[in-house]
Amino acid sequence: MRTGALVLDAPGSLRHATLEHLGKLGIDYEELTPAGIRERFPEISTESFWPPRAPDDDAFWHDGHGEIGGYLTPDAGYVDDPQLAARNIMSAAMRAGVTFQFRRRVRKVIVTNGRAAGVETDAGDTVSAPVVVNAGGPASDRLNQLCGVTGDMAVRGRPLRTETHEVPAPPGFRTGQGGVFVTDADLGVAFRPHGSDRLHISSLEPECDPLDWIDDPWSFDDKPTRRAYDRQALRVARRMPRLRVPPRPCGIGALYDVTPDWRPIFDRSSLPGYYLACGTSGNCFKIGPMAGRIVAAIIEACESGHDHDRQPVAFVTPHQRRRLSLGYYSRRRRVGPDAPRNVIA
Repeated sequence: MRTGALVLDAPGSLRHATLEHLGKLGIDYEELTPAGIRERFPEISTESFWPPRAPDDDAFWHDGHGEIGGYLTPDAGYVDDPQLAARNIMSAAMRAGVTFQFRRRVRKVIVTNGRAAGVETDAGDTVSAPVVVNAGGPASDRLNQLCGVTGDMAVRGRPLRTETHEVPAPPGFRTGQGGVFVTDADLGVAFRPHGSDRLHISSLEPECDPLDWIDDPWSFDDKPTRRAYDRQALRVARRMPRLRVPPRPCGIGALYDVTPDWRPIFDRSSLPGYYLACGTSGNCFKIGPMAGRIVAAIIEACESGHDHDRQPVAFVTPHQRRRLSLGYYSRRRRVGPDAPRNVIA
């Protein structure tokens, strides 16, 4: 659903660097002043409330200070039916020869002559394969532990429980009627229209919010909580003064597979033939086709004898023909403000 995306300014948001990338890639954008935002999206306040706070902090309710601008990417939007999208991807995979085993858990990674050679499931089935790719989402680190490859990993994924919520959308902010996807780091929240009359809300995980790490990826509560609902819905109400927040939470809890820098791990592992596509939640469904090409490039190079750890594979993007160093996604990468950034060449 094409709505466009409005990214509001906040300290550290790196607008200039982002727009430089968009310009290089030929992606349309428009910078907007506070007055321009109010004119285009009258439901949205341009007050600055930085830094993000929780509603139980008295300062959350203080008046805003100053104004913020932002930029609009008109071609952005959202997937209206994620389940249907996932089924479509599954159908495409099946046409390419993929088979699926549902409600099966990997019990063992089979190792033959020092390399991964398949998996054994809890049903006793054995699946032989020349390579094994761990794309296990929130359970990916469990599989890496089972396989014994975590010893040289500087970066690992971890299941994070998160919630999304829905409230009635204001009449002037609906799909096809002035609604736009908003990323609001100033308040620590993102929201967009959904369907004909709903507003979908998610968190940007600001520093003031506690993170709900999960030990068992197969056992968690998927019901929305009052605390998270109030926190996120009331933040949106600060940005949209006419928003009405129902007293009863409406939403769902689910798991992300998160690395410390929120960057995926696309890499080989210490076990030959066993490859990693982990830490992908929250940011990779939309880049699934590119992620597949990246992992395939790493597998092809490593299976041909290339040392990806010593000399990271250089990946050429299929449309723009730009070179990316895949060491950016290494399991051994540094995390922190001094960590290297990828370069589009």
